[in-house]
Amino acid sequence: MNKSSLVILFFLLSFVGFPQKNSINKGDLLFSSYSYSYAIKYYLKAIKQGYKNPDIYQKIGNAYYFNNDFKQAYNWFKKYFDTANDIPPIYYFKYAQALKSQGKHAEAKDLLKKMQVLEKENPEFGALARQVAYPDSVQTMTSLLDVKNLNLNSKSSEFSPSIHQDKLYFVSARDTGTYTKLRTKWGRSPFLDLFSVPLPTDIHNNFDTDAIKKLPKTINSKIHESSIIFTKDGKTMYFTRNNSKKGKVRRDKKGISRLKLYKSVLKDNGNWGDAIELPFNSKKYSVAHPALSLDEKQLYFVSNMPGSIGKSDIWVVDILSNDAYSKPRNLGPDVNTKQRESFPFISSKNNLYFASDGHPGFGALDMFVTKIEKNGFGKVVNLGKPVNSGYDDFSFIINPENKTGFFASNRKGGRGKDDLYVFKIGKDFVIRCKRIITGLVTDIETQEILSGAAVQLIDGNGEHGKAIETMEDGTYQFEIDCEQETTAISGVKLGYEMQTQTLTAVKDKDTIQIHLRLIKEIDAPIGGYTLKDLINLGPINFGFDSSRLRTKNQRELEKIANFLQEQPDMEVMVQGHTDSRGKDAYNQKLSERRANTVAKYLAANGADSKNISTKGYGESKAAVDCTHGCNEKDHAKNRRTDIVLSKSGYTVQVAALKTKEASEEILQIPNLMRHTYEDGYTRYYVGIFKSKDAALDHKAFLSETYKLEGFVRFIDAGELE
Repeated sequence: MNKSSLVILFFLLSFVGFPQKNSINKGDLLFSSYSYSYAIKYYLKAIKQGYKNPDIYQKIGNAYYFNNDFKQAYNWFKKYFDTANDIPPIYYFKYAQALKSQGKHAEAKDLLKKMQVLEKENPEFGALARQVAYPDSVQTMTSLLDVKNLNLNSKSSEFSPSIHQDKLYFVSARDTGTYTKLRTKWGRSPFLDLFSVPLPTDIHNNFDTDAIKKLPKTINSKIHESSIIFTKDGKTMYFTRNNSKKGKVRRDKKGISRLKLYKSVLKDNGNWGDAIELPFNSKKYSVAHPALSLDEKQLYFVSNMPGSIGKSDIWVVDILSNDAYSKPRNLGPDVNTKQRESFPFISSKNNLYFASDGHPGFGALDMFVTKIEKNGFGKVVNLGKPVNSGYDDFSFIINPENKTGFFASNRKGGRGKDDLYVFKIGKDFVIRCKRIITGLVTDIETQEILSGAAVQLIDGNGEHGKAIETMEDGTYQFEIDCEQETTAISGVKLGYEMQTQTLTAVKDKDTIQIHLRLIKEIDAPIGGYTLKDLINLGPINFGFDSSRLRTKNQRELEKIANFLQEQPDMEVMVQGHTDSRGKDAYNQKLSERRANTVAKYLAANGADSKNISTKGYGESKAAVDCTHGCNEKDHAKNRRTDIVLSKSGYTVQVAALKTKEASEEILQIPNLMRHTYEDGYTRYYVGIFKSKDAALDHKAFLSETYKLEGFVRFIDAGELE
């Protein structure tokens, strides 16, 4: 009796009398050793025994997900989502993948939107949403013709094709009669072996299945082998095998048999030599799926070794002399994600093809391509349909000699679990790269979602494209060609100012998310209001028939002078006024003297005289209408000077509150201005600036110093009469 059988027997004896818990614990044990099919059997048994809750639904959905049965994974994840609370982010990812693989795109998109909302609570939701998003950049294979399921496929699995010397090499779990009792726990299938078959003259003709041969025992062992490649001279092969010794599986402390890379060298007699283990293998992690660079000086492979970004990454080593290799290097985040990348292939055009469920795709594993460049990699592009399907699509290769290629998939309509497909290329792949620009439009002050706002893209010449309206949830989305030049995006809505935002680093992104925050239009944000109102100062009044400053006025003017010193961009006009007693000509001159008196005092106390203008209005702009008579208090109110903004500019709004008083954090800001408007909001402003850039710099300063996120408003001083 083997070790696994002893473990299972132990659990059978240990949990007698507790049928539900017994089944679940046995399922968990099998799941932890990757025996997903057997784990499902025990989980379903627990269901029949009456154990029905979100926990068991999650376990069953997980087992089907990892066993690549996305139809059943969808069914059980749906039960889990219908009954569970506080679902971890990773299960949103898995459920979305299952939904997409079953063609339930509307539900998948709704789930993506929910993940984007939940990102505010947990950033992991947003990161996973971007990974499971639909592909934005798609290499549509318009010249890819005649995709055909190969007649050599069995009821089991065939995948990982490789072409060498007019033969197709592939991996298969077909039961050839040898070792029929040896079966892998993963899918209850025979162990994987390497096979070859001659290529037909016309690749779309049927293969001669009688000519399928298993590779020799020096390569195929009693355990798993897969993913074979050859050097151009045909003298060296690289392939994948389970960790083993003398034909027996070797496992780590967790009971896992890791994958390793091996090579074999062709002998002078035409036979392949014994498999040689590569030096960067390990008992602690897997190394698999080899691919050679064009010059055969580098070996690409897949591993979950320390330093990996995700569950499995693509790595590369330099092939040195004397069977030596450099230290493995991770291809980095341009290629690798936090999920799975696997099955690399380098084409004759130096493109890296690979499978991934971490880049935006159609569901499960999709195939992608990126250009290998001198200092890294180009844009990763989804290969699109028909090679990608929503199911697992992987191990893509191209034969440039006859413009054909192969890939594997477990899509509907196949013969077995994973099937090989062949395709023919008409000319070249036509890259139709698409990019998504999306976002949310809200009110900058209230964060209210704004539906029906008009959003437009702007090109390098400043030309606005066709406008689209935001949806009920305030979102918008553009799909554009990757080559389309887009430098900015604008948004506007009735009652709001138009806002324009520049796009940066567009070329390196599939999805660009730009949220627009619109500023509500209000009459004269500051222009038209006196400084005494804005900075809460007392009135500047005069005695009857006098232009002399009172002592209390001097104190207020000193505050204004200090304020103007700290606002070197602010230009003001001092406006003089009189009461209605006296002749018009006399009152006009008196008002001018009052304005000049105030201006001189401000300049004498440090304000820049170049920023101060004066004007007398006589009795023409009375604060209190005395047409039908006034008492002395009313006349006193008319004997005044007002100091108003005289030139348009920009300010930083830091708050809009309906409460009477702002917080201490706001009130501590120097040179704070405020005004209460007809909509009931008191808006708080800091600074007056001639240019928007200067205002933006001050906004950044306020954010860093006071931890306040303000925004820049334009101040229209208007035309002063």
